[in-house]
Amino acid sequence: LAAIAAAGVALDGHPEPLAARFAAARRRSPQVLVANAVETEPWLAAEFRLLAERPAEVAEGLGIAQAVLGCPRVVLAVAGGAAEAADGLAAAVRTAGGSLEISLFDGRYPQEEDTRLAAALLGREPPAGGTALDLGVVVVSVSSLAALRDAVVLGKPCIERVVTLAG
Repeated sequence: LAAIAAAGVALDGHPEPLAARFAAARRRSPQVLVANAVETEPWLAAEFRLLAERPAEVAEGLGIAQAVLGCPRVVLAVAGGAAEAADGLAAAVRTAGGSLEISLFDGRYPQEEDTRLAAALLGREPPAGGTALDLGVVVVSVSSLAALRDAVVLGKPCIERVVTLAG
């Protein structure tokens, strides 16, 4: 957590840094870690490109996140068009000695939102006003997992990210 905090990883679109989210999640013993690669905005491809081009690094970030959080179940949430890239990540996770479930989702808004994704994955809703963590799920974007890996393994601060230029 200290290395993640020092690197300033905070890419998920959440207001708090990833280290703070992980520290809060650890206190609640989450059961499922979801690597979120679902992109619902037209033409977005940043998460897909990371899956396709850096599967070993994303897998390493996923392993670090799993170790920090202690989640026994790890799932990759991906839209149907990225299924081939998902297989590459699953192979990288297996090579590292881990296991990964792949769950295909519709690429329609707001499916990529953490609470919606967790509810769809588990087939149950959180309590009123609840979050994915209330369902025992921590959702982390693929881009955050890549930045997490770079922070912990390389000591690299989070100063860049893959973006999509389109439109």
